[in-house]
Amino acid sequence: MLVRKTGAPIGLLKVRPGRAPATASAWVYIRELDDMAAADVRKGFRALLTEAAKQQGLRRIVVFALDSETHLHAFLEAAGFVCEGVQREAVFLHGGYRDVRHYGVVFEKS
Repeated sequence: MLVRKTGAPIGLLKVRPGRAPATASAWVYIRELDDMAAADVRKGFRALLTEAAKQQGLRRIVVFALDSETHLHAFLEAAGFVCEGVQREAVFLHGGYRDVRHYGVVFEKS
């Protein structure tokens, strides 16, 4: 759970190990669009991922986002992720196929 300094929840983060060594995939949900746009939330998110990568020996984390989730795209890019590609019509949702963007970040070896 992602929380403010006061303990109030703002979102969720799920990180699970990848199939390749030192990799993981993540799922991110932030409830309010204003929080996604806040520099301190982005900075804290990046610090959290950096620490998790360090403790778990991760070199790379991947996040998948629907093509329509433009606020999430901006949030991930501001947190240091790079759009690595688009998988066309990868998800069937609400009666139609949707594209999915792949975002990745690589951490330095410690």
